[in-house]
Amino acid sequence: MSSLITILREVRDPRDPNARHDLAELLFVALAATLCGAKSCVEIAEFGEGREEE
Repeated sequence: MSSLITILREVRDPRDPNARHDLAELLFVALAATLCGAKSCVEIAEFGEGREEE
């Protein structure tokens, strides 16, 4: 998993420099949620919220 995060950290972040969340972590959560069946941004957000402590 750490190597995947390392790869995702290489993606250029087009957002404002004061973004609240790390882009690599957002991409990882989106990938994990999609693999678990999430089909929309709302489902991805719910997936992430449900696993915040992990």
